Amino acid sequence: MLSTMDDCHLLHGNDRRFVDILRMPKSCFVRLCDLLQQHGVRNTRSLSVEEQVMMFLLIVGHGDSTRRSGYEWHHSTETVSRHFNNICSRIVGLAPQLIGPPDFNNIPPLIANNSRYFPYFRPAYRNRKGYTSQNVLAVVDFDLKFTYLVAGWEGSVHDARVLREAMSDPAFSFPTPPGVSINTLSDEDAHDEDDMDQGGDTIGQDAAPSTQQEEGHQTEMGRFRDALTESMWACRNQN
Repeated sequence: MLSTMDDCHLLHGNDRRFVDILRMPKSCFVRLCDLLQQHGVRNTRSLSVEEQVMMFLLIVGHGDSTRRSGYEWHHSTETVSRHFNNICSRIVGLAPQLIGPPDFNNIPPLIANNSRYFPYFRPAYRNRKGYTSQNVLAVVDFDLKFTYLVAGWEGSVHDARVLREAMSDPAFSFPTPPGVSINTLSDEDAHDEDDMDQGGDTIGQDAAPSTQQEEGHQTEMGRFRDALTESMWACRNQN
């Protein structure tokens, strides 16, 4: 164990032994001591700042008791406990300064250069309100149980496009009730819908479809929803 007589030898000695005993490199230890001094930790008559931090790290890193640490450092348990609590409270006070979210305006190179992760950080995944999101299509029955789910669409994509693609692409296996046609969107409606997506891909710009286009789109989707609801009710009543 470490005592007050060899802490200087440890600080200026072998790097590997320093890490083995204090669980951090010397450079981190020096920066930690400097930060603590900037936040009010001072040398005392019996212990320097470095010794106080070493004592704290030994207790935290090795699970030493205050009684054992007092024996090793030739101090009373009251002195060890007081310095331990002081260092602990100062480190907790450093948390807001050292622990926080990354800079959201810059994409880390690890993500930007990775073809697996970067697609989720493209501008298309920023919705019309400006924050990153996905557009998820979910279907629930009248017992509020999920029966169908499609995730992964960019947040800027219009809801109707997600529904149309799920209905028209066999790969999505959209559950269509018997007697309900999935061809509810004409080519003209689909074109209008894509125009709405194009207008919403730019952050901070809302899509502005014409009133006629919007009303026509709402009518088509309304008819589909009504047919789907009636079919679901009929199936439920049969059961």
